[in-house]
Amino acid sequence: MQVIAIQKKMDALQIEANKLCQTNPDLLDVEAEQLRQELLDIEFTTYTELMRLGRLTEKLPSLLEDILKPQQEKSII
Repeated sequence: MQVIAIQKKMDALQIEANKLCQTNPDLLDVEAEQLRQELLDIEFTTYTELMRLGRLTEKLPSLLEDILKPQQEKSII
């Protein structure tokens, strides 16, 4: 029963989030930037862990940084 109640609440929140994004498209940019930062953090943590384990001898440049540049930077370039 709790699972169903939680799922219904999550569905309602998703509908509300979708409505907010439709009325204010800037929220999509905020969400995209948060996801971008999370991915970069994961990459950094992975490189750090590989260096700690001795599988990497030096820190590699970020592969995701150029791919995940914020949209504003891409349009300037």
